[in-house]
Amino acid sequence: MVNVVLAPSILSYDSCDLVGGVKIIESSGARWIHVDVMDGHFVDNISFGPKLVSDLRKHTNLFLDVHLMLEYPNKYAKRFIQAGADAITIHQEANCDVRGQLRIIKEHGCLCGLAVNPETVPNFELVRLADIVLAMGVFPGFGGQKFMPEVCSKISLLHNFRSSNKLSYKISVDGGINADIAKDLASIGMDIIVSGSAFFSDPRTFQFCLS
Repeated sequence: MVNVVLAPSILSYDSCDLVGGVKIIESSGARWIHVDVMDGHFVDNISFGPKLVSDLRKHTNLFLDVHLMLEYPNKYAKRFIQAGADAITIHQEANCDVRGQLRIIKEHGCLCGLAVNPETVPNFELVRLADIVLAMGVFPGFGGQKFMPEVCSKISLLHNFRSSNKLSYKISVDGGINADIAKDLASIGMDIIVSGSAFFSDPRTFQFCLS
């Protein structure tokens, strides 16, 4: 399990004490913080902006994995990079030139990620450009949903495409991930596991990711 990256989602912690959430993540041994950004259009919820990423950067040196669930990520990606993001993930379903945006993110020194919703078939020409491919385990927008096991077939598809084409992107999964599901995903070679409420309920149950 050594190669599994655990990326706790700060969205699931008390928004009035995010520094406290960062301390819990750091003390758990996790190396990444996942930051979910929502605009109320692409998904029916609103969360953080670039200032939150800038403020987090002042309090931690952990890797900031920023997931833009935005209708127009091209309008904001550079601002999140300037705020201190280490990786920017945008959706294949976004209303922009996704190919061009992935290249711009990478040109600005960030890892670029491509997210695909549960019902979306990955565009493998875009997958080739990505450093991270994020398979959503739930429909994005709200925490606390149950993981959709049918997403595992998409994960296998991404694994096989990576192997057969000798690519190096990391495969991430986000949504409904508790410790038991995380173990199952890690056992099939998942690279990055995002967990929110389950992680903060009991970080100790995710220690297998960190050993």
